[in-house]
Amino acid sequence: MCEQEKLFKSGRDQVADSLKESVEEYKRHCRRFTARTQEHYQRVMDRFIATLPAGISFAQVQPSHIRAYLYGLQREKLSDRTLNAHLTVVKSFCRFVSKNADLPNPASAVSMHTETPPNVRILQPIEYEKILAVCTPLARKRIVFLANTGLRATEFVNLKWENLSPDWKSLTIVGKGRKKRIVPLNDACREVLKQGGQSDYIFPSNKGGQLGRKALVLMFHSLADKAKIPAFGPHALRHYFATQLLLKGVSIELVSKILGHASIGITQRAYIHILPENLSGLTDVLTS
Repeated sequence: MCEQEKLFKSGRDQVADSLKESVEEYKRHCRRFTARTQEHYQRVMDRFIATLPAGISFAQVQPSHIRAYLYGLQREKLSDRTLNAHLTVVKSFCRFVSKNADLPNPASAVSMHTETPPNVRILQPIEYEKILAVCTPLARKRIVFLANTGLRATEFVNLKWENLSPDWKSLTIVGKGRKKRIVPLNDACREVLKQGGQSDYIFPSNKGGQLGRKALVLMFHSLADKAKIPAFGPHALRHYFATQLLLKGVSIELVSKILGHASIGITQRAYIHILPENLSGLTDVLTS
């Protein structure tokens, strides 16, 4: 940590008087996040700061400035989910500066937008079987592993043998926000792992290096064409994994933990609305 940042955190300098310096300190704070998260946070921060009056300090930022920024996004007809993604960054920035500089947090008075349930692409069991029927051996390994772990695409392509427990019963994953979680492995996953090669990566590219997310997506689109089903991506297999667990009676709390969601509310918004038929008859266990 640089001397200026130490002073900033201790509140012994006037860095909070300069919005530019506040943003730079926050960006340094964000270096602990993944590269994709840093890119997203920086893009949002640059856009948000550009909407503020010239020469304004953090202490002068008001909730109205934040609401005006969100209103501008609404005029672009962006979804509530996208607005919340922007607001999450702004709230994180304001919380960081207000805490370390002992200043009021202008974002605390701004509420998140109510999101409509996401329109997610979830593979049906019959579609999953059709895909496996047209897979090459390499594609089959990738499909089966993703369908049995629920990993995000970035987590999958970053997966190395060092993430695997000595007994091959679990993976230690570093997900969003650098948060670690344990993902259990079943027999299907262990069978896939037995077919591993010499690369540091469990699922390397054809050249033995890191597999690209784009290459993974293109492979799945090609499989969808061969199987004659609607296009799907890696996230559809994550949804397949989660829904199969829920349908088999695994609690949504455990599913949320395995998926690495920041809160159970995220899991509920993604999956509760797609399983209404499975609620039928549940109250029959009550006798009075």
